[in-house]
Amino acid sequence: MRHYRFMLLFAALWLIPATATHAQPSRRVFQPRMTQPAIVVLNGNAPVINVQALNAKDAAYSFEITDPASGAIVAAREALTVTDVPGVSSVHCENQNLMVQLPASLAPGLYSLRVTSVIDGESSTETIPRSVWVLAQEPDTVTFAHVSDTHAGDPRAAMAPSAETPDERREKVYRAACASGVDFVILTGDLVSVPGNYKNEYRQAYEDIEAHVSCPVFAVPGNHDLYTTHAAKESADGRTFWKRYFGEERYAFSIGRFTFVITNTYDWPAQYRNFMNQPLMRQVGSYSSGAMSLEQYDWLDQTLGALSGKTTLVFGHHLFRDYSTKNSEVPGLAAPDRVLDLLAARGVTHYFAGHNHRNTEETARGVTLSTVVSAASDIPEDASWGFRKCTAHRDTVSCEFQSVVQRTD
Repeated sequence: MRHYRFMLLFAALWLIPATATHAQPSRRVFQPRMTQPAIVVLNGNAPVINVQALNAKDAAYSFEITDPASGAIVAAREALTVTDVPGVSSVHCENQNLMVQLPASLAPGLYSLRVTSVIDGESSTETIPRSVWVLAQEPDTVTFAHVSDTHAGDPRAAMAPSAETPDERREKVYRAACASGVDFVILTGDLVSVPGNYKNEYRQAYEDIEAHVSCPVFAVPGNHDLYTTHAAKESADGRTFWKRYFGEERYAFSIGRFTFVITNTYDWPAQYRNFMNQPLMRQVGSYSSGAMSLEQYDWLDQTLGALSGKTTLVFGHHLFRDYSTKNSEVPGLAAPDRVLDLLAARGVTHYFAGHNHRNTEETARGVTLSTVVSAASDIPEDASWGFRKCTAHRDTVSCEFQSVVQRTD
C-alpha cells in the first residue's frame, strides 16, 4: 500500500532487535518448502518427489516422511530411495538435484520431510514442515482459499478497530481458511511489512504459517516483502529473506489439469526497491506500485505457452492498474498492458491479487481480475477480515468471500 504517512512509524521499528532463537527453514534443502510443497498424484504412479539440496563435495542426504502434528515417522529412511539426477538445471545453480522414491504404500495426505545431511563430516537433521502433499488421483475440481496481505509487524494493523489483535486476526483467518474445506491456501503477498525489521517479521510470518495453516500453502511475494535497505548488499535485500524463508519468487505448480502460475509483481531493480532512497522511489512510483521485468515476462510467456489444454490461473500481488505509470522510465520493465495482453492471448481467464486491502472484481481483456481484503491490517470501514473461497472447474472459476473477523466501529 502507498501510505507515506506511515513511513515514520516504519522507521520507528528500525531499531527493534532480532530475537535470538526462532523457527528456521532448512539451510541445506531449498525445495520442497512449506510454502512450495512437492505434489504427488498417485493415480497408479510411483510416488516420487524432486528435491533441490545444497551441492557440496561428498554431501550425503537421507530422508524420512513424518506426521506434521505429532512428528511421528510415517516412512523411515530405509523405505525411501534417493537418486542423484545429474545435469538437471535448477533456479539455484549450486543445487544438487535428487529424486526421492516414496513408499508405494504411502497414504494420501500432507506430510513433513525430515532431512539428515552429512557435509564435511558434519551431520544435520532438519524438518521441512508440511512440504509433501500426496493426492490419491487427479481432481475434477480444485478448491482453494485466497488470502492476502497478512502483514506481520504492520503498525497500521494496530490502529484498525477490532476486538482482536492483528496477530489474532491473522491466526483466525489462517485457521478458518483451512477449516473451510479447501484443498490449499494461496497467500498473495505482503506477508511482512517493514524492511528494517525483516529479521523479526520474516521469522514471525514463517512461524505463524507453520503454527496456524494446517493445509497445503503456496506463497506469492508482495512489495512489502521485497524492499531493501541497501541496493548493493544481498543481506539487506528482501529477496534474500524471501528465498531463505519461502522459496522462489515465481514458479508454477500443477494439480491434474489445473496449473497455478505464481508471479512476482514487485520485480524492480534493487536501486528502485531501496527503502532508504525515498526520492527515487517517489520519482518512478516504486514505493508501492507494481513492475515486471522483461526477463520475467519472457518466463511467463514460455510458461503459459507450455500449458496448452490446462486450466490456468495466475497469481500476483498487484493488479495491472496498480503497476507504476512511470515504468517506461526504468530500462528492462514490461508495460502493464503488455502483461495483461499476454494473459488474454494465452487463454488465462482469472488473475488473483492483493495489495489494495479490498474485495474487488473486474474484467479486462476477457480476464477476471480479483483482489481480497487484508487478513490482518487496515481494511475499508464496510469490510471485514477474511478470505475468498474459490472453486475451479474445467471451464469456470467461482469465488465467495468468507468473513472471519468483524470491525468494531
